[in-house]
Amino acid sequence: MFEDAENYSILDPNLAYLAYDFEDVKPRSMAVWAGHVAFIEWVDYDTNGNPTNIYVTEANVGSHGTYIHGYDALVKKFTLEEFKNKSQKEFLGYVISKK
Repeated sequence: MFEDAENYSILDPNLAYLAYDFEDVKPRSMAVWAGHVAFIEWVDYDTNGNPTNIYVTEANVGSHGTYIHGYDALVKKFTLEEFKNKSQKEFLGYVISKK
């Protein structure tokens, strides 16, 4: 499904690209799992350019469309390992802005 995203008009190849490697995380991108997305606010990198901490905002996580005060839309910090294991759903990739 995600592999075909280039064929949808909503993903303009001049504006965004897809990344499938979990460690290819970039600030201001969208992480996509089967049935869930998170906005990547910021990423800290080590001196070798590897991601160390990932800051995300999410909404409606496990709440079935209901806003949860104190959780939804708050920036949360994860280590790369915590972020890798945060969802039981299949990780599909990132939608990354070219600008």
